[in-house]
Amino acid sequence: MTYEVDDWHQNGTWWESDQLVDVVDEINGISQTLYISAVNAVTAKDKGDTCRLTCRLPGLLSAAWGEIPSPRSFAAATKPPVGSK
Repeated sequence: MTYEVDDWHQNGTWWESDQLVDVVDEINGISQTLYISAVNAVTAKDKGDTCRLTCRLPGLLSAAWGEIPSPRSFAAATKPPVGSK
């Protein structure tokens, strides 16, 4: 969900991504805590300062396939240079 809110802060606290926010959205029937994945500050002459907040359900922050495994470690070649003893 994307919401457009007045100003770039709420009660002196700046809107920031990677935060949780309590949302009460009577139009869409949402009343819960959501994760802010993106914040876009906008200035328009007709509207003034606004922010677009992209919100997602918390707990859906990892890839669908689980954790990506760490890459394998490889040992450096230990052969002596050609021509050396």
